[in-house]
Amino acid sequence: MKGSESGGERGLEGRVALVTGGGGAIGRAVALALGARGVSVFVAGRRERALGETVGEIVHGGGKARHAVADVERAESIDAAASRATETLGPVDILVAAAATAEMGVNCTLTAVTPRMVGPGRVIVLGSDATIRDLVQSAAGDLAAKGITCNAAVPRAVSAGAAPVSPEDVAELVVFLCRRSAGGITGQTIEIGARA
Repeated sequence: MKGSESGGERGLEGRVALVTGGGGAIGRAVALALGARGVSVFVAGRRERALGETVGEIVHGGGKARHAVADVERAESIDAAASRATETLGPVDILVAAAATAEMGVNCTLTAVTPRMVGPGRVIVLGSDATIRDLVQSAAGDLAAKGITCNAAVPRAVSAGAAPVSPEDVAELVVFLCRRSAGGITGQTIEIGARA
């Protein structure tokens, strides 16, 4: 699957992503989608075995991936994971906070990772809490000078009779937000799926 995205406008090959929650359903789907497009992926989360499975699947598909056990609500833990990501794969230019569903986790993750990021870059926070939306808007302003966008992606419950929003659907939204063509989108909360 590597190389399924052509170079140029949509190409993501050669970029480095750190995905928190990489052992969970959505974080794993995001990591696999990015890995399939040639992104080197570092996954962090609480479950060693699940993280190892995600990395194994990316590597089996021809991609490059590493992992570390980390708790996004502990600053020293996510800071150590961010350091390891940079040491093993290179400077991070994509951050997907799939595990940071509370304000404290988002703050810890952004504080640990964004100073290490290079622009142009992308930060995508998955979550629906109103405070997270405010944090994303604030971070977007702070990161703009480095050429880094910051958005929230919100998986919504679907209405009766509609197809459910799958982890893969969320992953495709994240991939879109990582593309160069999405460089003008920042500080936004983007919902996927209809309201119940």
